[in-house]
Amino acid sequence: MSDRPVKFFQLITFGCRVNQYETQAIREQLLEAGYQERTPDSPEADLVVINSCTVTQAADNECMCAIRNLHKQRPATQILVTGCLVQRDADLLKGLPGVKVLAGTGQKHRIAELVREIDPWAAEPRLELELTRVYSPLTISSFEGRSKAFLKVQDGCDRSCAFCKIPLVRGRSRSRGMKEILDEARRLLEAGYRELTVAGVAVGLWGREWEIGASLGDLMEEIDRLPGSFRVRLSSLDPRDLDDRLIDALKNSSKICHHLHLSLQSGSDAVLARMNRGYTTGDYRRQVDRVREFWPDLGLTTDLIVGFPGESRREFEETLAFCGEIRFLKVHVFPYSRRGGTSASFFKNHVPRDEIKRRAAVLRQTAAETAGRFRAGFIGSEQQVLVEENGSGFTSQFIRVRFEAFPDEAGRLLPIMITGATDEVLLGTVVRPTPFLTGPLDNLAKDVPSLR
Repeated sequence: MSDRPVKFFQLITFGCRVNQYETQAIREQLLEAGYQERTPDSPEADLVVINSCTVTQAADNECMCAIRNLHKQRPATQILVTGCLVQRDADLLKGLPGVKVLAGTGQKHRIAELVREIDPWAAEPRLELELTRVYSPLTISSFEGRSKAFLKVQDGCDRSCAFCKIPLVRGRSRSRGMKEILDEARRLLEAGYRELTVAGVAVGLWGREWEIGASLGDLMEEIDRLPGSFRVRLSSLDPRDLDDRLIDALKNSSKICHHLHLSLQSGSDAVLARMNRGYTTGDYRRQVDRVREFWPDLGLTTDLIVGFPGESRREFEETLAFCGEIRFLKVHVFPYSRRGGTSASFFKNHVPRDEIKRRAAVLRQTAAETAGRFRAGFIGSEQQVLVEENGSGFTSQFIRVRFEAFPDEAGRLLPIMITGATDEVLLGTVVRPTPFLTGPLDNLAKDVPSLR
């Protein structure tokens, strides 16, 4: 192991939008402390910071595999692992070669400090696992390599879904102050970002722990009032958090995207009850109907777990039928993953892995067919699209569109006429104004009789 001080770093991120935001905050910490970033394929980095995820067993395995491969390829590189996997299962990571620091979810604002204090000769990694009871002071001023930025407003979760480890690794819900959120939103808009995604572990719980009784609807209304041409997108919501105040904020906004990710998890009421989700399919349907009253073009995405313990074939068929009824734009299908420490890990009647795999394939196919019909309904319409560097971008409804754009149009909101569709995306052309004739009046007169 090299004993040279850390000068150059690299970052690897697994997991959700919150993790991606926090990686950017870590990047800015390290840069401000005088360290220099290297590209992921550069062999020069003295340190690699891995921001981990533990939402599924596959996420755990992916992170541990990355650590082993990194040490095998570059044994002199020091490794700092942070995030959810560390918080819950630090013992899994202690013995992995090259790991010098294990920092839990409550320590991400201290990464630069922990890097300075690395002991390259320590026999075991340093452990920093204390969870904070207040919102960690993470901030960003840009979002590396992206045309849009995430705006983290909340952390933790107060709910107890039977399948989920997140409350165990993130702690109880903590809300970021309104002023800090708006100040960061202004910084990002001034930096040129034209889309902000309001993100959190359970974003719908924002403000609930405060005595003043603030709500996500209040926050969205304040963000909507910020000056400038930009749009706002909401990250994943629990359907119970779509209250009257938030509905009003969505209805009256000119900037909030016509897209919601309302997490469903199952289309069977019996399975939802075993999951301890706290709502029924009827509750979910009513929430969707309320939004479609004022956003008939709503792009609705969701998460569904297949093979939850005890899920019968009939209950799976109920999920398939409900998925077709609601008309989702996209469904993220997750084969059930047994997570230690959750109540579902003690349930009986686990569905065989082969059957879970079969059901997941059927559900993905059904969801793809429904999504294709939804996308096709936009052919012939004009949509505002945020242009990305690769000649594509997303509509307000979160549908990807491919088109030809000039290089200097990246990061701009442009009107796009939708002309067709493939199995995955829409196709379109930029709606450009008719060019005006320019030049001396005498030259115009040659072509326009009325000017002669």
